[in-house]
Amino acid sequence: MTKLLVFGGSLRHHSFNYQLAQAIVAQLDPQVEVTWADLSALPLLNQDLESTTPTAVQTLRDQVLAADKLLIVSPEYNESIPAYLKNALDWLSRPMDVNDRHSAAASANKPVAIASAAGKDAGLPVRQQLDHLVRFIGMQPITASLGVALPVESWTSGDLILDADYQTAVANFAHALG
Repeated sequence: MTKLLVFGGSLRHHSFNYQLAQAIVAQLDPQVEVTWADLSALPLLNQDLESTTPTAVQTLRDQVLAADKLLIVSPEYNESIPAYLKNALDWLSRPMDVNDRHSAAASANKPVAIASAAGKDAGLPVRQQLDHLVRFIGMQPITASLGVALPVESWTSGDLILDADYQTAVANFAHALG
């Protein structure tokens, strides 16, 4: 059984990207065991905190280590990575043994897939930045990223609306993921 850890959407519970993460998960093989990461309790990365790893950081590291693959579904804030997600990835990039700066990080060699729902550019800037960042911290992208351009109806209703082409793209992305 494959274990997938999902970094799903923004901190807002009904965000478009949380809905996209749910749509992707719904298309996965039923044998995939899905866990959702909670990034809301992570403290800001601070080297003063590293010697006594905060509980929320250790929980996230343990989840990443237990997962076979990661799925990051991110909004785009000002054409960039949201602060809470960048912070989580920064924590995961740090050596797990604070006494050995060359020790492995939780992010090392972890397979990851990236998706985003955003405006007319379908989150391209954030997907490109995430692709660069996850590679830099040692993760291994396993498929091309998925971008969904939100239609006007989504913005007015608050619901992720996927046309037939995007439904197919989500299904293909989920198939490639797992």
